[in-house]
Order: sequence, then structure tokens, then C-alpha cells
Amino acid sequence: MPQGPFDDFCRFALASLDDRGTRHLVSGGLAVMVGGEPRTTLDADAVVFVSLAEPEVLIRQAAEAGCEVREDVERQRRASTGKVRLRRGRFQIDLITASLPFEEAASRRASVHERCGRRFRFPAGAVRAWAAEVDSQAASRVRAPVSSPPRVMKPAMNPLARPALRVLALLVSGLSLGSTAGQADELPVDTNKIESLTVEQATALLAKFPEANVPFEIEGVGPQTLRQCLTLNGLKSVDAKTAEVLAGDRISPLFLDGLVELSEEAAKALAQHKRLLSLNGLTTLSDEAAKALAEHMGLLCLNGVTTLSDGAATALAQHKGDWLFLNGMTTLSDAAAEALAQNRGDYLSLNGLTTLSDVAAKTLTQYKGQNLYLNGLTTLSDAAAEALAKRGDRSCLYLSGLTTLSDATAKALAQHNGKRLYLNGLDTLSDAAAKALGQHNGRALSLNGLTTLSSEAAESLAQHKGGLFLNGLTTLSNEAAESLAQHTGGLFLNGLTTLSGAAAKSLAKHKGAVSLAGLTTLSADAAEGLAAVEKWDGILLRLSAFDSPDSVAVARALATRKGPLLLPALKKISPKALSVLLEKKDVEIPLVETLEFVPEPDGSTTEDFIIPEWLEEREKQRRAARATE
Repeated sequence: MPQGPFDDFCRFALASLDDRGTRHLVSGGLAVMVGGEPRTTLDADAVVFVSLAEPEVLIRQAAEAGCEVREDVERQRRASTGKVRLRRGRFQIDLITASLPFEEAASRRASVHERCGRRFRFPAGAVRAWAAEVDSQAASRVRAPVSSPPRVMKPAMNPLARPALRVLALLVSGLSLGSTAGQADELPVDTNKIESLTVEQATALLAKFPEANVPFEIEGVGPQTLRQCLTLNGLKSVDAKTAEVLAGDRISPLFLDGLVELSEEAAKALAQHKRLLSLNGLTTLSDEAAKALAEHMGLLCLNGVTTLSDGAATALAQHKGDWLFLNGMTTLSDAAAEALAQNRGDYLSLNGLTTLSDVAAKTLTQYKGQNLYLNGLTTLSDAAAEALAKRGDRSCLYLSGLTTLSDATAKALAQHNGKRLYLNGLDTLSDAAAKALGQHNGRALSLNGLTTLSSEAAESLAQHKGGLFLNGLTTLSNEAAESLAQHTGGLFLNGLTTLSGAAAKSLAKHKGAVSLAGLTTLSADAAEGLAAVEKWDGILLRLSAFDSPDSVAVARALATRKGPLLLPALKKISPKALSVLLEKKDVEIPLVETLEFVPEPDGSTTEDFIIPEWLEEREKQRRAARATE
């Protein structure tokens, strides 16, 4: 079937979810097409199964990938509807965060179909999802904030959520269509204990294997959990025929980190795999195997390879995927650097390098991808810093291995005009270096290693026009807060556990987004100031107790915030404080039955807590959702 611009857009948008390991189901019109109904609109839909922080990463990465994204608008859309909308030209895709019970069940029994020239996961039963009577029978969805429990209200219809509902609400009748094939009896349940594998065993294994969750973290992307992975890290070798079978499962990330050798033929077979392929056990790679692996189109991990010949480097530079990880290499010849700089992917990771020559640094400026990871470098010459700073306006430069930064190097790096500059290894920063970095023209400056910040340094950094990441700060003086309030970009202070009332009131003057998710205690004054911060995200991940004498006042202040309030760690609270807090109906707290009620901290009479009807209904639905997981 001919491929058009809409197919290209869908392949781009959905493949980006695949490549970063975000579990999702294609829904809406594309799923309708699988059922045979014509598609006439220029948008797509997908249900994404994400953690609290992941939508923010999706928004940021979409902007980096060239989507037309107004990040502030999408954050608000996410908070109010549970969706993120990404546009490119005439086309758009709505990413709808999963919250309903049947969505999780549908994901477990998803089927794979080819659309737009690539294979994607669709809800089981999608072949019947275009039945005309669905629209008149489907219950409508009105989204609470992204991490809030789902609420279903029948008269109201959210038209943006309708395409996903139209497909997914029908799937109850099709949920029993999952595979029933059993795993071969001779293979252990823990697939990492498999030390050898025949073609027949591999075929049986792929019919149904225990799906493993694998933690995976990349700086700038954040910690992820890759789901539905096939982990075979006990294999020391694999023949070409068996490799061909394993590569045939193009949906599951494939981990073969036990391989210590790889033939050219096996490499050719594995290169047909379309998702993450991890071969971190290999310490060497022949030129022929490197050339074969270059045909791979997913994320390729070769973090065990310590040296590359110039020929192998030249071959790998042609890798067709967006992600190439070579974090085991401790040295890089100038010729190899020149070769790898020709890689066309967006993620080139060389975090094992501890030194980089000025020539190699200058050569790497030719790399056109967005993300260059050099987090292993502990020192950087002024000439190398100046060269790397010239990478281009799309670039993100990762130098979080630097533990010290001279004033001259800071001045050189400040010339970086790309999107993001990461210097998370610095635990101190001179006032002169801070003044230089404050002039950085990129979209974001990340200094998450700093634990303290002088008011002078804060004043300098506040001149930065983009996002300012200071998540390592554990304390913030009132003077530093007053200075940072002049900053106009996003301000991230998630390492702070306490915040004075004066500092909170200073931050209320800040005009950009503010994140303070790490706070563990709040005074009434601080809560009042925080609630007044116009673009505070409302997330308090670590606030677990309202047990101070002014806890009712703290709850009352937080309840005045405009926008969602998230308190997922809440454990202890008095009845009066909870009653006041629940005057804000878009507050997210754990189930009331899990909370420990404490006597009123101010010594007043403790009364029984009567759960409001609206909350009782909401929690009933949450319990039902949990029961299906």
C-alpha cells in the first residue's frame, strides 16, 4: 500500500514511543482502519501507560523531535484532560494517559498489526471496533488531572477522548482472544537462566514468554521501566538461525547481554529486530559484525565494547536507528571520532570516555543529532569546550562528569546555543562561572549537582532565559529565592525538603513554571506562598503528614491553589485538616481507608471524619480499577 504524509507522521510519532519504551496502544481512527473502516481525518490517537513524570518527558522530547508543541499549553491540557497533543504540519496525535480498568486489560491482550509501514500494538478485538452502534452505547469519559483517579460522568462528553473510548470500550468482548500457547516445558521460567537455545525452543519461547520489566535510565530522559522485555542474558552465544527467530519478535525489547561473541551472520539476523537490542556483553566487535548491526533500526546498546577499530566505527556510524550507545569505550581515536560524527541518529552516547582530544572535540561538532553524551569526561580543555559549544541550535550537550569548571571553561560552554546543557556533576560553582553560565542561550541549563547556591550566583543564574534545573539544592536562602524569582523560564527545585515562608512568597513572583516536588514539610506561611505561585505544578511527592499544630491552616492554604494538587505520599492527617483539604475536589490523595487519622495537632476536639459522597464514588472506581490490575 502506498505511504503518504499521514503515514509518515504516524510512523514518526508512534515509533518515538516505541523507541523510548513507552507502553501504549494505538486507538482511534488507526484502530478503526484495522477493522476495515475508511479513515478520513488527519489525526491519530494512542493510549499511553505512563508514570507521573513521564508525560512531562514526552512533551519535552516531542518539542525536541520537531513537533509544534507549546509546552505550557500542553502541560495545562495534561492537567485538565489527561492528554498531550502533538502536532506536525497538518497532522496531530493525542496521547491519552490510561486510567480505566479495561485499558490495562486491553494492553495485556493487545494484538500486533502493520499500519503506516510499521507494526504497532492495537487492542485485541479491534477488528470489530468499528461497529456503528458503539457511539450510542459507549460511556463517555471526562478526565481528571493526569494522575487523578478516573471519573465517568454520563451526560458530559469530552470529544477529544471519544476516539479512544470508541475503540477501547468495545474490547470487553474481545479480551479473551490472547495467546494460549504454552512455554516449552524444558525451558526455565526465568529466561535469564537459559544458557542455550535451539530454533525450536526459541520459537516456543516467543509463543508466550514471561514478560520482564527492565529499569532503564538515560540522562535527560529520566528513569524508565521497559515493559514486555525478552531477557536472555544467560546465553553466551547464539547461532544465526536462532537469532533470526528472536529478531522476528519486533515488539519486545531484546536483551542478550550475556553474549561474548557475535558472528557476522548472527549480527545480520539480529539487525532485523526493530526495538531495543542490548548486546552489552560484547567486548569486541569485528568490522563485519559492526557493518551488519548498522542495519538495525531501533536502540542499539553496545556498552561492553571497549575499543573500536576505525573500520568498525565507520560501519556503526551508518546505524539506521536513532539511539547508539557505546558507553564502554574509554578512548576514541581522532579517526573514530570523525567516523561516529557522521551518525544520523539523535542519541549518540560515549559516556565511557574520560578524555577527549581537542581534535576529536572539534570533529564531534559535525554530529548533527540532538543528543551527544560525554558524561565520562572529568576534565575538558578550554579549546575542547569552545569546540563542543558550537554543535548547533538543535543540540543537547551532556557533560555531567565534570566535577570542576574553570571560569574560562564556563565562559566557553556558555556560548552553546543548543537546546540543553547538562553539567550535573558540579557540586560547587564560583560566582564568576555562574555569571558566565547565566548568559547561556539554550533552552535549559541543568546544574542538579549543586547543593548550595549563594545569592550572588542565584542572581547570575536567574539571567538564564530557559529552564533552570537546580534539583540538588537542599536549602535555599531567602536572598537566593528572591534572586531566582527574577528568572523567567522553568525553575526546578525538587531537592528542597523545606521552604521558608519568605522564600515561598518570593517564588510567588516567579512568572515561569516552578517544581518543588521534594518538600516534606510545610508551614502555613510557606503553603500560602506556594499556593500563590501562578505556574507551580502542584506536585508534592514526599509530603506524607499533616501533623504540625498549624496543619489545618496548611491544608486551607493549599486548597486555595488554582489547578490540581497531588499528594500521593500522604499517610497521616487529622480529620479537620482532611475536611479542609477536600474542599478542593481536584486534589489527589491515597484512598482514605489507607490514611492514619491523628488527633488534632492543635489540641482541639477530634471528630469523626465523614467521607463526602463525591469522594466515596471516586474511591469506589479506584478500587475497581485496582482489582483488574
